[in-house]
Amino acid sequence: NLAFLDSWNFVYAGSWLTDQEHLTGQGHGFFFGFPLGPLGLGIAAEILTPPEAVKAWQALDDRLRFSLALAFNFRRAVSLGLAYRTFFAYSTGDIHTLDLALTVHPINYLALSFNACDVNAPQFRYDTGERAPRRFNVGLTVRPMGNDRLAAGGELTYVYGDDFRRTDASALVTAMI
Repeated sequence: NLAFLDSWNFVYAGSWLTDQEHLTGQGHGFFFGFPLGPLGLGIAAEILTPPEAVKAWQALDDRLRFSLALAFNFRRAVSLGLAYRTFFAYSTGDIHTLDLALTVHPINYLALSFNACDVNAPQFRYDTGERAPRRFNVGLTVRPMGNDRLAAGGELTYVYGDDFRRTDASALVTAMI
């Protein structure tokens, strides 16, 4: 979370998939964040490159996503944030999204997060008027050492579209060396 940064931070993340028919999460991302008093500011550029089978299945193409984010922390225990994202180089036109977030650190060993993604339900298929579904995430992270060196967490996501609903769950363990 940007509001909890003590210093600037730069992250590269890459994801490569083998021939998957329905997984779209392939690409590269460059993320930069820095604190400015009680604010955290972030900027990101992501190059999304879905596999050929996914391109054909979802009529997707390679695209670039640019993000700006701002978060404000209250007494280092509660943070409110928002992120604006825009997709460039998209065959059907630019897409603009807005995400909102609330993070709570009641103690150093525990973090809770609540996110509302694509709250503006952007139109992403201009030929059909189809809109992106809204996504709501609830996450819980346990940090046994009281810092970010070792963390284990889980997340539930509820996806709310015009004609469907779906719930997903995920888990993650991270260790910093």
